[in-house]
Amino acid sequence: MKIIKPISLIILSLLFIYKNLCPQDGPASYNEVIITGDYDIPDSPDWLHKAVIYQIYPQTFYDSNGDAIGDLPGIIEKLDYVKSLGVDGFWINPFFESPFNDAGYDVSDYYKVAPRYGTSDDARRMFDEAEKRGLKIL
Repeated sequence: MKIIKPISLIILSLLFIYKNLCPQDGPASYNEVIITGDYDIPDSPDWLHKAVIYQIYPQTFYDSNGDAIGDLPGIIEKLDYVKSLGVDGFWINPFFESPFNDAGYDVSDYYKVAPRYGTSDDARRMFDEAEKRGLKIL
């Protein structure tokens, strides 16, 4: 009996909140949305409209130096593999200097490659090698 009473109060509270605070016919935005199936493709290069893009998270993709952290030289080493997948390019997660509180998305310096991933020269070489293989990088 002791458990049933608090549970009953919770259920009654939730019902009161639902009944008194939620609109009965749904939010106005639900009533205003008309789904047509039409869409506009935003301005972008023509190749991107039908491109197949592979995602590379540098930290876990391929470690070239044995420190248990994937790196740009590791990505370069595997570019032929990426190309063999039949993709048009790859999206690479941030590899810039960062305190890494948000998986590298909290970039602190957009002009410096995070040392764990390599150097600016490694980044240039990755872009050059990808271009040689006809791979785009996003």
